[in-house]
Amino acid sequence: MADVEELTHMGFTPAVARDDTELPLLAFISRRPLSELAAADGSHAALRVSNIRASVQFWSLLHFVPIRTFSTSGARATWLSAPWTPLSIELIEVPSHMLTGVPLPSENALGLAHVSIDVTSLGLSCVSTIEVLQRRSKALFGRTLRVLTPPHQQMMGDLVAEVALVRAPDGVQLELVHRLGRLATQPEDDWMLDESKLPPAPVKPTGDCAQQAS
Repeated sequence: MADVEELTHMGFTPAVARDDTELPLLAFISRRPLSELAAADGSHAALRVSNIRASVQFWSLLHFVPIRTFSTSGARATWLSAPWTPLSIELIEVPSHMLTGVPLPSENALGLAHVSIDVTSLGLSCVSTIEVLQRRSKALFGRTLRVLTPPHQQMMGDLVAEVALVRAPDGVQLELVHRLGRLATQPEDDWMLDESKLPPAPVKPTGDCAQQAS
């Protein structure tokens, strides 16, 4: 674990609580101004929500803040970024008249399973992160978050991580991942793809071919 002087030299700054309810989620946060966050690359997760204000409040638990607001296809939308992660969140509010009869996502539905965020840089264990989120949620919403899967250790290839799953608004499942370390050797795959049935990888043009392609 790096000491305070080393972290400060690396461009980190201590998080400061504004009041008793605004608990600092992390000991140090990356010093990234809003202008830099707004100019970040386009990597993001887009979520359709029923109440954009409630969803903005939920994501504020993890220090995501609105960078810009806009309309897309007539729907209100906002782009959220946080100082400690490169992942941005786009919220798109579905008009209320379109929500009638629309079921919430289920665990057995095809498509997006969950949104995963690496919280290692927060400097807290997964258990402590959940505890802080619960206190902030209680202060902001008057209730705690629904924990779908309590923090536990999990293998992801050679990565050993502490993982938890919580419920976000509109049935979205949010996975929190805290990296613990990597194995010295890569474990064998549990199963293998039949590569003979996969499409060939695209070949990058080189030399004369690249000039002709341009």
